[in-house]
Formats: sequence, structure tokens, C-alpha cells
Amino acid sequence: MSKMTIKKIESDSSEREKNIVNIDEVSSTSSREIEKRQENKIGTKKFGVSFRWHEPGTSSKEKWLIFKLDVFILTYSCLAWFLKYLDQQNITNAYANGMKEDLKLNQNQLSWLNTYFSIGSIIGSIPAALLITKFRPNIYLPAVDFLWSVFVLLLYKCTKVEQMYALRFFCGFAESSANPCIHFLLGSFYKKSELGRRSAFFIISGVISQAISSFIMNGLNKSLDGKNGLPAWRWLFIIDFIIGIPIVIWGYFAIPQLPSQGAKAFYLNKWERERIVERIEEDGRTQTDEKWSKSTLYRMIVAWQPWAFTLAYSFWQLTAASYSMQFFTLYLKAKKTYTQTQINYIPDGISCVNLITMIASGIVIDIIGKRWQVCLFVGTLLTVAFAILRSSNEGVKIRFFGYILTGVYGCFTPILSGWANIACKNDPKLRAFSLSVMIAIGTAAGTPFQQYVFPSSQAPFYRKTGGFSYSVAFTVLLTVGTGIGIPLIESRFEKTEKTEKNEEQPFPLELEA
Repeated sequence: MSKMTIKKIESDSSEREKNIVNIDEVSSTSSREIEKRQENKIGTKKFGVSFRWHEPGTSSKEKWLIFKLDVFILTYSCLAWFLKYLDQQNITNAYANGMKEDLKLNQNQLSWLNTYFSIGSIIGSIPAALLITKFRPNIYLPAVDFLWSVFVLLLYKCTKVEQMYALRFFCGFAESSANPCIHFLLGSFYKKSELGRRSAFFIISGVISQAISSFIMNGLNKSLDGKNGLPAWRWLFIIDFIIGIPIVIWGYFAIPQLPSQGAKAFYLNKWERERIVERIEEDGRTQTDEKWSKSTLYRMIVAWQPWAFTLAYSFWQLTAASYSMQFFTLYLKAKKTYTQTQINYIPDGISCVNLITMIASGIVIDIIGKRWQVCLFVGTLLTVAFAILRSSNEGVKIRFFGYILTGVYGCFTPILSGWANIACKNDPKLRAFSLSVMIAIGTAAGTPFQQYVFPSSQAPFYRKTGGFSYSVAFTVLLTVGTGIGIPLIESRFEKTEKTEKNEEQPFPLELEA
């Protein structure tokens, strides 16, 4: 036998050994995956309900890392969102507690105060979300928090509604960073299986702030009304500014740099910083620090994620469900049988339902790993609520039930934002772009709708404009779009992506009989 033949046989034998090793590795990996899935199904159930804060098999070292992320990033996110909704809700509370009479406002001017806020938010959303990929978030986010707190403070000095219009615009412009940027921040540090619960808790803080705003207003009516010549509603803006200062300071220390920037923070050691990057890569989302270019912009414009989630978020805005507390407040005032304290407190029932729905939806999503089932269920409940409000012949108790049931609306924000975060996978710029476009265009669609279809002068039934009829229609579109439309689109593009990857990569194993 020649030397050439011997070498060929040895080479073929070596190749077969490599192939056998590769098969063993694949089998081992598959086995570990099966064990992990079984662990997910078994051992996490208690009384028929599965709940966990960490994924099964998480080491104590990684649990400590996640605990740090929760203490610093999640806590800041919750506090900033709490502040946003406190400052957003204060104008309605001020209007219902003396501002209307002192400034001689009519009901339509309350709608315009909300509209100017929304216009500022629309204009600021897209640049805000893109800037967070450019600058250090622990500088950028606290800076805009402080800026909007200053604009809120200046509201207490206003003597004309025109001054308030201008300040509300700038409040909205500064606050526009909160929604897309905080969702982007959470999506940069948490895995897909961790994001649903934390996004829900983050949004819940806004619900709590809406309820607490009523308590603050009632407390000011009792303790500071007339103090230093200022009515209680003016003190509300001052107190909200004071609440914002420690949150700004906390943000500076709590927010780390993005993983693509090194994830540096005083409370993270080297292993933890490296592990943050690894965790996201294991989740199928590589963190890159890609520079902006024409090709980057083109890739984002032709992607499906910005437009699918923008359409869904627009439907959500067009339901006008986020104004349900205002609608309920105006209904109670129109009845003229409730005290001011009752008018302030009764709408908090909406916040309670919102709170429960957000907690439940976040837990369910992280357990089942899907969002469309929750969207179908919650969308159906919201449709029932608006169908009740559409009829002006219902009794007070049934109408109360309808208003309070609209509280289920709030979970759509964390669902859609978390969904967009995950759908964009390893493209942080696409995530930022998708979230900002979704919020900007959605808000732009909802603002004129709320202004002209739900004018405060037509409260509480909005018969001439058919307000609640439109809400029913857009809620149905929202339910179908999120429960059926987005899952189908996502599934189709995932299949296309897998096919393209398989075509690009040759089959790794070349086995011989």
C-alpha cells in the first residue's frame, strides 16, 4: 500500500472522528436543552400556578447580579415612571380642585392642555430614543428628568391658560424620553424571560402615581390651601417638583452604561459586567455599538418591527382608554351628587384594576412565553367596558363597572414595548427606533382623536361625536392586530430568517456510510 493511500485513510479516519465528536456535542446540547425545558415545567409549580423571579438553574452568583440590576435599574425605572405620571396627572387634579375657577377655564381648555403636552411628546420621542444610544444614559436620563421637573414647577406661577399651554408643551417634550428610553434600558439588561414581569412592575409605578396624586391633592387641600397666599392646586406643582429631585440624583448613580458601552457602574465588578453582555448574547441578542449610516437607517425603515408595533400602538391610543380616569372624573362632576373628596378618590378604582391586570399579565407572559393570548383576553374585556360606556341609558352601577373595567387597558403598553424589545433581537438601534416611532406616531394618532372626538364640553356621554363608539371599534382592531396580526407577521419573518441562515451556512457534518 502506497504512502499516499495510507495518508488518505488516516485523513478520512480523522474526519470521521471529528464528525463523531460533533454529533456527541449536538446530542449533549440537545440533552441539556431538554433537561432545562423539563426543569421549567417541573418544580416551579405550586398550587397549579407557576411563578418564578429567576429562571430555573440560575446560579447564586447570577441571582446576585440580577438583584443588583433590580435594585438600581428597575428601581430607577419605576421611580422615573412614577414621576412622569405624577406630573402628567397633576393638571387634571389641579383643574378639578380650583384651577378651573381661578383661571376661568372652560372644559375644552383642559383638553387643549393635554393636547399641547401630547404634541411635545410626539416631537421629542424619536430624537430622545436615538440620543440614548449616543450618550451615557446615566447623564442623559436624569438630565431630562430634571428639565421636565423644572417646567412642572413653573406651572405654579401661571396666571393665563396660554402660559400653561407653552409649559405643557415643554413638559411633554422633556417627558417624551421616559417611555422609549426606559423600555430600551430594560431591554438592554434583562433577558426575554425576565422582561415581562419587570416591564409590568415598571408600568405599575405609573398607575400607583395616578392614585397617589389624588391623595396628595386632598392632603394639600387640608394642609397648604392658602399658605403663603397660594391655593392648593398651585402647591401641587411645587410638591411634584420637590419629589422629582431625589429621583434625578438616584438616576445619576443607579444607571450603568449600556452593555455595548461596557456596562460600567460603581456597583458592578468585572465578572458582572462581562456576564451582562453574555446573558444578552445567550438570549440571541448581541449588543453592538454600530455607527449611524445610511445603510443603518435604510435597514430600520424597511424592517417590519417599527410599523407593525406602531400600528398596534396607534390602535391602543385611538381607543382613548388612557383618558378613562379623566372621563370618569368628568362624569362624577356632571352628576353633582358627589363631594370633591369622592370625585378625587372614586376614579382610583381604575388604577386598582390597572395594577392587578399589569401584575397578572406580566407573570402570565413570562410563564407561557407568548403575548398574543393575553392581548386577546384583555382586548375582549376592554371591548365590553367601552360597549357599556357607549350606552347612555345604563344605570349608575353598571356605568361605574364600565369605567372601572377600562383599567385593563394599561397592560398593553408593557406588552407592546416588551414585545418590540424582543422582536428586534440583536439590533439596539432598531430597538430604539422601533420604540420611538411606535410611541411618537401612536401618540400623534391619538392626540387629535381625543381632542375632537372626546371634547370636554361633550362630557360625560359624548353623544354628538360618538366618542365611545369609536373606542369600541378601535379596541376590536387592537385586539385582532395584537392577538392575530403581529404573531402571524413575526412567525413569517422568523421562518424567512431561518431559511436564509440555513442557505448561507453549509451543513456542518459530512458523514460517510
